[in-house]
Amino acid sequence: MKFCILFIASLFLKSVFSPGLYDISIELIDGKTIQMDSYKDSKIVILTFNPAKPDVKQFNYLDSLQKNDKSLRVLAMPSLNMGSTVPISSLQDFKKKLKLDMDMAKPVNASKSTAAGQHKLCKWLTNVTENSHFNNDALETGQLFIVSEKGTLYAVLSAQVPRDVLLDVIKSVPVE
Repeated sequence: MKFCILFIASLFLKSVFSPGLYDISIELIDGKTIQMDSYKDSKIVILTFNPAKPDVKQFNYLDSLQKNDKSLRVLAMPSLNMGSTVPISSLQDFKKKLKLDMDMAKPVNASKSTAAGQHKLCKWLTNVTENSHFNNDALETGQLFIVSEKGTLYAVLSAQVPRDVLLDVIKSVPVE
């Protein structure tokens, strides 16, 4: 009985103090702020990357996936922990030059080890106490986090993942 009460209390405290995925807001490079709940009912691919050295091929591929699948949304998160910072105008120019439809956030602290504080979305992505599945860090440029239509983080992939494997993971139906 005591364990049951403690378990229920811990769930309550988690729901009060820990934002869920859809409670998080993101500032984009175009000056808009979006709520993650605007991605509800879509699969989400979240890409963390070095803003000074974005991988053009990876961006073009992910954007083509989003353009060809209306149930898929891609969010690019430039990480201040992965290299040099660049002006937001450079990111805007990059996005415009490649004609990317994906959303791109303003640069954030993606890593857990950030003294200035990890961004709320990155904290959700990298902490099992937040996402209930994975406990790792956003340290690799090009790292991909895959979220289901129901808001469940179900895959964390390296930038080197073969395209066919990435496509299979995106098309898979996670057990929720």
